[in-house]
Amino acid sequence: MPVRTPATHRLPLTKAPHAYEMFRRERDGAVKILIWPWPWPWRWLRLWLGG
Repeated sequence: MPVRTPATHRLPLTKAPHAYEMFRRERDGAVKILIWPWPWPWRWLRLWLGG
């Protein structure tokens, strides 16, 4: 059974400074931000999780 992470945002590594500011100032309801080393992993992640 896959475990889901309660992340509110998912952003590529190139957006890390923006993600930090969002988290620090709690903008857009940012509680937990996942930063990925490649641009759009959810396509592959969705396939990997079987969804």
